[in-house]
Amino acid sequence: MHKNDVTIILATSIIPDHPNTDMIDETIRSIRFHFPENEIIMQIDGLRKEQKHRKKDYDEYKSRVLWKCLHEYKNVLPIIFDKHSHQSTMMRETIDLIQTSLILYVEGDAPLVTDEVIDWQKCLDLIEYDKAITIRFHFE
Repeated sequence: MHKNDVTIILATSIIPDHPNTDMIDETIRSIRFHFPENEIIMQIDGLRKEQKHRKKDYDEYKSRVLWKCLHEYKNVLPIIFDKHSHQSTMMRETIDLIQTSLILYVEGDAPLVTDEVIDWQKCLDLIEYDKAITIRFHFE
């Protein structure tokens, strides 16, 4: 297996900083640090009922992100969910778009580390040789 065999799934939903895009920008930069060419499928979740008061900010955030997908981000496919769908439903709805054998699931407010080495080949080998079926990275 090779790093090119990985599609990145990037889930994003409302956070207090919206409409600011700094967090998603940082997360995409961190992904591109490790995976410069791989496809990113960005799952943009809808709002929960209790978040409706944030609709204006979230709509502006989504507009900014869509503009960036067209003009700034490279190889990012945005999928917008009109209603709150949660990660599991978004994955179910987008899984058929994945054309690689592996996925890396990243939350929009959880960038990958760029100041430490991640041995991606070791991770890929663990999966390829049935030593692991899932690898989870932690903040600590």
